[in-house]
Amino acid sequence: MVPAKKLQLCKPEILVVGRVCTYEGQKPDETMVEKILRWLECRNMSEVRGFLEMAGTVRNWIKSFVEMCDPLTKLMKVTKGEFE
Repeated sequence: MVPAKKLQLCKPEILVVGRVCTYEGQKPDETMVEKILRWLECRNMSEVRGFLEMAGTVRNWIKSFVEMCDPLTKLMKVTKGEFE
């Protein structure tokens, strides 16, 4: 059940977890895309995880997303904390 304060009815578009939903379909939230494009170089595993989580919200619109993120995912499995 959706809480009343989060319920949005009769709006041309709504924002839901990094997606703009309209009667025509879904598209990525432009502010989320800008944050991803401006992301600084990661210095530790926490920043890598944050980047992957944010990028994951728009993965449906990124061709070969899994293949591109694979090196970062593997890096997270073998590295802990800071890295060069």
